Amino acid sequence: MSFLFFIVNVLKTRKTGAVAGNDPWDARTLEWAIPSPPPVYNFARVPQVHDRDDFWLQKYGDGHGGGPRPKPAPVTAAEIAAIHMPPTSFWPLVLALALAVMVSGLLISMYQVAVGGLLTLVFMYKFAMELHRPPAGHGH
Repeated sequence: MSFLFFIVNVLKTRKTGAVAGNDPWDARTLEWAIPSPPPVYNFARVPQVHDRDDFWLQKYGDGHGGGPRPKPAPVTAAEIAAIHMPPTSFWPLVLALALAVMVSGLLISMYQVAVGGLLTLVFMYKFAMELHRPPAGHGH
């Protein structure tokens, strides 16, 4: 019954619910300072944090007569263009599958644990070394 209630709630909300904004809970913490849905890089500029609830203080001030803190300057297109994002990789997926094989082996057989563990180690190494490049003029 709870699953049926959940499905009805999802369908009703999807059809008639209001779209949530960037900070629907009027939150205190910094992760709510980015737009929703978040860009792939999260913060284009490393935020300068001066207090535990810095985002809240930017919105409302400290409550002791001090007004809200000045908001940071808008991010420029050049700053966004300078963000380096690593290329996509299939190694995390393969690594997760190998880990699932190893862990499920605890229920099935120790042979499966050994094979899954070996695959996990190999794929961890492959993932770690995927973007590693030796220095120029070194080796082959």
